[in-house]
Amino acid sequence: MYKKMRMAMRYMKPFTLQIIGLFLILIVSVSLKFMLPRLAGSYLDGLNSGQITLAIPIFYILFTIIREFLNVVNTFISETIGWHASNRMRLVLFRHTVSLDMDYHKKNLSGEIIERIDGDVSFLANFFSTFFINLIGSLLMIGGILVYFYFYSIELGILFTIILTGIMLIFYLPRKKITSLYMQMREAETTQFGYIEEHIRGEEDIRGIGKQEYTRHLLSRILDKTHKITVKARFIGNIPFTGLFTLLNIGDVLSIAIGVVLYLSNDISIGTIYTFISYVGLLSTPIWILRVEIDHMQKIMAAMNRIYSLLDIKSSISSGKLNLLKNSPVSVDLENVSFSYVKNQTVLKNINLHIEKGKAVGVVGKTGSGKTTLMNLLAKLCQTEQGAIKINGVDIREYNLDTYYQSVSFIGQSASIISGTLRENLTYGMPLTQDSDIIKSLYLFGMDHWYKTLKDGLDTVINVNSISAGEAQLIALARLSLQKPSLILLDEITSYVDPKTEKMIQSAIKAMIKERTIIINAHRITTLEIVDEVVALRNGTLVGHDSRSGFTDEMLKELITDA
Repeated sequence: MYKKMRMAMRYMKPFTLQIIGLFLILIVSVSLKFMLPRLAGSYLDGLNSGQITLAIPIFYILFTIIREFLNVVNTFISETIGWHASNRMRLVLFRHTVSLDMDYHKKNLSGEIIERIDGDVSFLANFFSTFFINLIGSLLMIGGILVYFYFYSIELGILFTIILTGIMLIFYLPRKKITSLYMQMREAETTQFGYIEEHIRGEEDIRGIGKQEYTRHLLSRILDKTHKITVKARFIGNIPFTGLFTLLNIGDVLSIAIGVVLYLSNDISIGTIYTFISYVGLLSTPIWILRVEIDHMQKIMAAMNRIYSLLDIKSSISSGKLNLLKNSPVSVDLENVSFSYVKNQTVLKNINLHIEKGKAVGVVGKTGSGKTTLMNLLAKLCQTEQGAIKINGVDIREYNLDTYYQSVSFIGQSASIISGTLRENLTYGMPLTQDSDIIKSLYLFGMDHWYKTLKDGLDTVINVNSISAGEAQLIALARLSLQKPSLILLDEITSYVDPKTEKMIQSAIKAMIKERTIIINAHRITTLEIVDEVVALRNGTLVGHDSRSGFTDEMLKELITDA
């Protein structure tokens, strides 16, 4: 636990000065809060003896105003620290998650991943902002009150020492059980969010097969499971708080009784009795804060366990030190490459292949032949298990991942479109791109007529639902041309487009062939009209590699068409 807390504290290191300021504010605020009952008690004693002074009420009001002002400053600084520190952790988690290989992303729904990156970190925002401040402030207040009780009455001091010890034990003993339950609760919530996100995304398919009611039935079962574990976690988590209030109520009664006895024996004044009662009332506040923070601690530890279990997952994709240059055609070699997603189920078997610089190569094969897996390996979304993939004669494991991903561009069957302007989509990660270059890329891909229909031009807001599949693919290709990669990988990008759009895509690809190497997974013979060579796969095995003219249409049809 302490190791994980120390790791989390690293995210607060840039805010050391602000944290020191918070502790100074805390000391002043606690001191003022401790002094207010003493001032009121002194004023009551003065009234009782006929010595009335206006200085005490003035100081009381002044100290109250200062304390409230410090509370506002404290809140502002602590919230600022909390959000900045938690956002730093979100960025670390996001970068780590997107660097993981496809195996992780295949096994985890995007909704579950989002809940890890955002939901779990949200619990830590309290840890980064107010946890230690509240914890130390409450302990200082409780310690000061105990010292005061011991000073005026040993019995009262011992009584509240016993009560506070009992409260601490009530919270400490069941902490592991409560943390475990909160982890189960977070896992159940993550599953719930993942299910909802996945089925909202697949809403059209669900409606298309008439399974809306079945989907709701499955969701109700997930919600029921989440409800049960949540109720159990909150019920057991609240048991210590029942003991807290019981012991505090006992302490209230006994402290009043002790105060009355001491007053009747003329050992204390009426002002001291008021101070006693005020401190007993004040004692409930820091104990309540401790209760809340201990409750938060259970959730924080559950969130930390899940966060660091994610960070402990290592990607199988290695990164080297060499830089792969952009905007220059590359040669590609596969030497005895084999790969499987599941043990003993080989998807690619001993592939040997050489592609020269600046060539356009079409890859054909039936469904399940390994075409997409080949693309995933070339794009470094997976790591080869056997053999080597080389670019310009260098094993791709030797290349730095950042430069590799900038130099090797991959577009799948469904192009990625973000919710934003057309300009933001085309210049994603390239904010300095000139508008003239952006428009030129659109014209290159035959989108000039479409672009002219946009009222707001490059500032037109688009999303995946506002444009067609063909338009999305053309935008993705235009973005790719602006990026100027050395190797382009296209995985059946004409699957969901009409013949007219396919012709536009082919013309654009043909224009880019001179400047880079292109590999295209093809499910249509027409897609192969623009390629120089064809690679044929069957059941994960290379069965042919020749020029386009070396394959007749009948041969290609037999290779492409599923039985």
